[in-house]
Amino acid sequence: QSLWEGDHKAFKEILRAHFEALNIRTALKKVHLSERTFYDAVSEKGNPSFKTISKIVQGIALSSGSKSKGATKLRLATRLK
Repeated sequence: QSLWEGDHKAFKEILRAHFEALNIRTALKKVHLSERTFYDAVSEKGNPSFKTISKIVQGIALSSGSKSKGATKLRLATRLK
């Protein structure tokens, strides 16, 4: 919702809150992203690349118990419609 409305600040806050609810180190290791890069990306002044955002979303999907990449892609695509 926040992305569709162009509310980047809210989107970054949502990503940060979700990762903090997870085991952040494990989630970030799975997608080869450092904690520093993650916190820089979701900071108020952060301007993450699409690649970084992609890794963050992958980390959320993998840490949410998704068993297959195909199922994750399908759920994400469905949410974007």
